[in-house]
Amino acid sequence: MRSVYVVDDDASIRRSTAFLVRSAGYLPRAFTSSADFLNEAPHLAPGVLLLDVRMPEIDGFGLVESLPAPLGDRFPIVMITGHGDLATAVQAMRHGVRDFLEKPYEDHELLDVVARLWDELDLQLPLIELRAAASEQIDRLADRERDVLILLSAGKMNKVVAHELAISVRTVEMHRAQMLERLGVRTLAEATRLAFAAGLIR
Repeated sequence: MRSVYVVDDDASIRRSTAFLVRSAGYLPRAFTSSADFLNEAPHLAPGVLLLDVRMPEIDGFGLVESLPAPLGDRFPIVMITGHGDLATAVQAMRHGVRDFLEKPYEDHELLDVVARLWDELDLQLPLIELRAAASEQIDRLADRERDVLILLSAGKMNKVVAHELAISVRTVEMHRAQMLERLGVRTLAEATRLAFAAGLIR
């Protein structure tokens, strides 16, 4: 079932919004604060995030800034704003918020936005999962192995990499071999594809 997450410090709004999205066939889960959502986010299934701007401690914009990019891809955000928060919502969209709704809004407006974002998320999920798997593999690397991968993937020879990292060519070769082993691949080309998929190199 498609998940919808509601982050709002107002209990009545959490209840009414959860009821609305459940009635439309979604699986709602409500959070009382940005901190609660951020703590749970790494373990949550992908879903649309309905986020209130004005909350104590970490407000909606603070949550947007705190959500790591790979996780942000899994949670397209709809920011819920009051009239005076419109400039904040526009600013937030520059940081990855996908849409915003201004209070008061009609139920069908919210459901239309959720449906559209979930349709887009369905198309993106295979790429998101591929990126997550690649990132998990890249995270196995030690810092120096990661450095070697970046430079080798740029087409630099071992001796150039050795010079830039102030290490010996033999050490570069050792790091390269360890890097391939940690990634579970046999060639630099395979390692480079993983690095691209994970966003390590562009």
